[in-house]
Amino acid sequence: MLFTPVSYAHPLKDGRAGLAYRDLEATCEHLGPDGERWRRLMQPLLEHSRELVDFIRPGQRSLPRSLSVPALLASRMLVHGTVSAPRYFSTEEARSLLTGVAAHAVGRLPSLASGAVAALLGHLAHAGGWPVPESGSARIADALAADIVACGGTFHTAIM
Repeated sequence: MLFTPVSYAHPLKDGRAGLAYRDLEATCEHLGPDGERWRRLMQPLLEHSRELVDFIRPGQRSLPRSLSVPALLASRMLVHGTVSAPRYFSTEEARSLLTGVAAHAVGRLPSLASGAVAALLGHLAHAGGWPVPESGSARIADALAADIVACGGTFHTAIM
């Protein structure tokens, strides 16, 4: 896996872009007047990243040891998953960074689900970054297919 200095970016119409650097401080500097707000949004999530990921991951079947992480997530969902979300940041760059990852929720924007996805994916960009596979994303599909075959599965690609 490879890691780049910029975990993700969202281009804007005029050629500018919102850039989420792996380094939180670099992102905050790039966001100018919204840098401190971005830090206040992401830093607490970074400090509790493992607990947050464990809380959100599929198959969670027990209550968390502490309610501080669900409360932290809920506070971000209420701000970034409601109609007030666009007003939280003053720059298009910062708004685009959050909206872009919120859209991964695949549904209506804004929503509480998209607010949770924005908090999760947004903070992960700074918690080590988003790796990309060496030699391209087709390697992911190849690995998944190899796993299916190793477990006895087969693929039928001909039209019948």
